[in-house]
Formats: sequence, structure tokens, C-alpha cells
Amino acid sequence: MGGTERPDWAGRIDKTWRALDPEPCAFIVTTPANLYYLCGFDGSQGYLLLTPSHRWLLVDGRYRFAAQAAVADGTLGPVSVVGIESGFDKALAALLDRLPPGTIAFEA
Repeated sequence: MGGTERPDWAGRIDKTWRALDPEPCAFIVTTPANLYYLCGFDGSQGYLLLTPSHRWLLVDGRYRFAAQAAVADGTLGPVSVVGIESGFDKALAALLDRLPPGTIAFEA
């Protein structure tokens, strides 16, 4: 039988944030493989927006409720799931608009 241990997603996110130099006001991850590594999200499309105090996972209607349930039962990392209605770019812009001015970093 397989073990029930889950990856340390919080640790992975924290380690990734600490590696950013200089520290931006936000870091955006969109590659599915990196989303899976950082928080366990295995859908085909999503955005992870990290700030010094928040971790948002933006997903469309296909994944919203499943992602919220996965966070609640611990099979998805410690993120706040944001369901998007009118496109990823608009939802991302709305969240970024709530942040103080500063540098926004994107994964390579």
C-alpha cells in the first residue's frame, strides 16, 4: 500500500519565494508542471499568484469546486482558490490591482 504522506507544499512555496532576489511584490506561476510541484494542482490551466502574505490559485469553472475541496482535505497546498469568470488576465489584473506598487516577477 502507498503512504499517505503529502508533499510539503507550503515549504515549497516558501522556499521559492525566498529564492526570488530581489523580492518582488508578486510572483506569477502558470506552467502546469510548476503549479503541480508548488501546490499540487494538476489541472490543465491555472495561475498561482504569490505575494508576501497571500497565495492565490486562479482556476476556471472546470476546477473551482474540486480545487476548493482539495484544499479543505489537504490534497492541495495552502492556497486560496479564486474562481474566474471572465478570463485569467482580467482576474489576475484585479488581484494585482489590490497590491501595493512594486515589481511583478514571472516564472522563467
